[in-house]
Amino acid sequence: GDALDAAFRVAECHYHLDDYPPAIEVLTTLAAREDIPAQDQLQARVHRGICLVENGQLDEAERQLRESLGWWERRNQIERLDEYFPSQAQFFLGEIYRLYFEHVELNPDRGEEKLGEDLEYKCELLLSAQGHYLRSIRIGHGQWATSSGFRIGALYETLYDAMLNARVPADLNEEEAEIYRKELRKRVRVLITKAISIYERTLAAAERIGSETPFVEQTRRSLERMKDILLEEPETAEPAAEEPAGGPQAQPAS
Repeated sequence: GDALDAAFRVAECHYHLDDYPPAIEVLTTLAAREDIPAQDQLQARVHRGICLVENGQLDEAERQLRESLGWWERRNQIERLDEYFPSQAQFFLGEIYRLYFEHVELNPDRGEEKLGEDLEYKCELLLSAQGHYLRSIRIGHGQWATSSGFRIGALYETLYDAMLNARVPADLNEEEAEIYRKELRKRVRVLITKAISIYERTLAAAERIGSETPFVEQTRRSLERMKDILLEEPETAEPAAEEPAGGPQAQPAS
């Protein structure tokens, strides 16, 4: 009814003003109401999780978003609910792990062993984020599928930038440092090819479903950047890794 719509609008206004606690309070009240349609309950649950992400409460946000998806799976057995909000929830679970991923710094000054540990952890977080984005794609909502495809490509692009821009170990002389940079550029080339492949598939999917969101335009710009970088990079003997089964090539439904 009008009162329900007004409550959602109040929460949305607080969200757009970056005033998240009042939005969370309104959405928590709505999520607990059993007298409103299931679709509205689901929206309130998912949007509460998103507000928690934006408010920096990542642990609680993850818990709420996972609970929202569990609620959707159970309720969807009783009545068919729209794919928009579960796909959005998986996207924002991916966002949580993307934020963790971006927070890990690769600093050679901490020593080779610590650098290796940090790189391994960063890659684990990349795969966790990618997993949630892939689940968003598989749910099949076009907007969130193309947004997730962009984010997966951006993960590899970000890892490429982080590795290439990491400082050279301080104990190397000038000649050794140059060799180090050349070898590193060869090794990270696979990240460029993966990003290009994912961006191209994302744009193809967006074209099929007629999606034209800000993420689609960002994908075009990122694809051009990666192609330009690839032209400047030396060839490597290492083959590009295969995409995981059901990866970004999965076609989002229209």
